[in-house]
Amino acid sequence: MNANSATIDGLDDFLSSAKKHGVPDDSIVMLLRQNGWPERRISRAFSTYYGGVLGGAVPMHPGRSEHARDAFYYLLNFILLGFWTIALGQLFYTLIDNWLPDTVTNYYRSAE
Repeated sequence: MNANSATIDGLDDFLSSAKKHGVPDDSIVMLLRQNGWPERRISRAFSTYYGGVLGGAVPMHPGRSEHARDAFYYLLNFILLGFWTIALGQLFYTLIDNWLPDTVTNYYRSAE
């Protein structure tokens, strides 16, 4: 979501208004969950609010950069690497067989 979506959905405005009236954080979270707001969006709204109040962005945990999507991409890359390695090996074996043919078993070539 971008910065304009916060103004469109009104969550940040609601959070600011609730905090000005002294509503505790856990009550706001419970109310928003009951009204169908996802946990990540609620956390993002609180991060934006407290970042603005405290005058700086909320620091991110350094180990938070790995996600399930990244793990899926790594798994996909390793599978593709295995396919490429097998295909390259088969290509090399075929080229070696053509350059240095086996005289005992010559079943790939036509009789000359």
